[in-house]
Amino acid sequence: YSESHAAFKRYDPERLLFGDRNGFNIPACVVEESIPYVDVISVQPDVGGGDFPGEAFDKLHKLTGKPVIISDWNFSYKPSDFEFTEWFQFPTLSSCMEAYRKYLLAAFSKPYIIGYFKCRYWEEVLTPGKLRQGIRKLNGDLDEGLVKGLSEIHSELIDMFAREGRMSE
Repeated sequence: YSESHAAFKRYDPERLLFGDRNGFNIPACVVEESIPYVDVISVQPDVGGGDFPGEAFDKLHKLTGKPVIISDWNFSYKPSDFEFTEWFQFPTLSSCMEAYRKYLLAAFSKPYIIGYFKCRYWEEVLTPGKLRQGIRKLNGDLDEGLVKGLSEIHSELIDMFAREGRMSE
């Protein structure tokens, strides 16, 4: 951590340094070692069940005192032509978007969570019958329903941030 921190700060001093993209199973001693050298803690949470793991995030933030970004995170819904998807799968797009909305509203109720990275722009077939679902379908077309749902959720979040004074000009 100290060597990469020094190199980044020497060549790009304005860049934010993220910690390891990890779940909550990384040993605390590794997280503690990174604290002096990272600006943001990056977490790739397990989404089993689809509920936001608030207590785990609170514990990590308490340990580090750093802002947190949710990295490489996604939900999926049952596509018509694949049996399985890579992430926690909901039966319909509508149920997936409702869970996505609930998860992000819970996440951003934590003032230390500063952003998230939704995994997958392009779809990809992992193995026969298993899809890594993305915003763009295998044929390159946008998944219009997914894009519409995400846009509505993001607009709701932006409105929430504006009301709470959490956005800068």
